[in-house]
Amino acid sequence: MAASEDIDLARFGRSGWNPFSKPHFITSDYRIAQDYLEKSSNGLFQLSVPQNERFRRYSSKARLLGESRVTLVNIDSEAGYRIEMNADPDLIYVQVLLQGSALYQQRSTRVEGRSAQLVLQEARAITRKDWGGPTQLMAFRLSRRALERLAAQTMGALGSRPLDFDTIQVIDLERVPTLWHHMMMIYNDLQEPKPFLTGPSAEHAEQILLHLLLQSIPNSHSGIQLSVPAQTAAPYYVRRVETFIREHAREQIDIEDMIRAAGVSARSVYLGFRRFRNTTPMAYLKEVRLNLARQALLEAPAHKAMPVTGIALDCGYESPSQFSRDYRARFHETPTETVRRASRSETLSRDDAAG
Repeated sequence: MAASEDIDLARFGRSGWNPFSKPHFITSDYRIAQDYLEKSSNGLFQLSVPQNERFRRYSSKARLLGESRVTLVNIDSEAGYRIEMNADPDLIYVQVLLQGSALYQQRSTRVEGRSAQLVLQEARAITRKDWGGPTQLMAFRLSRRALERLAAQTMGALGSRPLDFDTIQVIDLERVPTLWHHMMMIYNDLQEPKPFLTGPSAEHAEQILLHLLLQSIPNSHSGIQLSVPAQTAAPYYVRRVETFIREHAREQIDIEDMIRAAGVSARSVYLGFRRFRNTTPMAYLKEVRLNLARQALLEAPAHKAMPVTGIALDCGYESPSQFSRDYRARFHETPTETVRRASRSETLSRDDAAG
């Protein structure tokens, strides 16, 4: 496995700072580390190494952030090591790789994660992670139920589709800068002699973290929040344009059509959207079209409906290439990747039902 360089902490946090200088637990004995990891995780994780004599150190520092558990881990094993994670349907496991690389495998899915990447794992089946050499990482153990409650509160009615992040996703940190900077704030606070993130502050930080995950990482509910108006207190002409857009998004409409639907001046429409929706009418139209397209792409594997180009045209886009650019900017994956992910989820659901 190819070696990877340490992440540049000076770029995102405090340079020259060692997050494991005061760990809650540290040992150079492999057997003690193995026993500690299994017991502290209530059997969720098991550690194994190919050569005991080349194991150097295990250290960890953990804290609850609301209902979520955050752990900083440092494992120094020159010959690498393996972590097996047991299945837990309620668990969403997120790792930020600070040093090292690993090959992740769950059923038939195999992906590699490297330094300066985020790895999100669904824990519906046993996952095996083979690490090459010394590693440092920050891990978040999150509750699927908590994420679903938050999604229901902020996105409105979600229908029958369960929250699904796919089996394993690997994302470059630079693609999710807001999420990454929030994680770095948590990372830095964990090291303070008297951390700020305790009590209500910790719960608030957790809620922001969950919000950012739902917004930044592609999942089965991405984009649904725009189906519900952000503020019902907007003027009638703003709501009238929103209704017009939702009813005609698949057609070739423009700003003049929206102004006629509003029944007020162009200036009033622009100012109303900017003040009450923090967007523009055309940007709102684009979001509605992208949400329609995403729903069609997620359902495509089941219905074998139409190719990506056909979905783009059906949702009001004249240019498939522009659709692909807008879609990736909004959902952090290509339309084809969405279809593949939905297809894998459908296959896993069938396997689970058959098993």
